[in-house]
Amino acid sequence: MRIAMISEHASPLAVLGGEDAGGQNTHVAELSAALVAAGHEVRVYTRRDAPDLPVTVRAPDGYDVVHVPAGRPSRWRRTRCCRT
Repeated sequence: MRIAMISEHASPLAVLGGEDAGGQNTHVAELSAALVAAGHEVRVYTRRDAPDLPVTVRAPDGYDVVHVPAGRPSRWRRTRCCRT
C-alpha cells in the first residue's frame, strides 16, 4: 500500500535532542519505519525549514520525506503559531 503522511511542523529527519525535536518527530519516524518494514511505501510531507534542503530525502529506514515550500524556509517555534 502507498501511504502519505503529513507532519506539519516536525520533520522525522530532525536530530533527537535538537531544537523542537522529540514527540511528533519520533512518532512519525517510528511509525513510518514500521510501515516500511511491513511492506508499505511511505512518503512523509513536512514544511521546508531550511532553504538548502533537497525536495525529497530517503530516510535510513526506507521512507521518503518531502520538504514542502510553505512559508519562509526557516525554523518555526511552536510557541509562535500554536498557543495552548
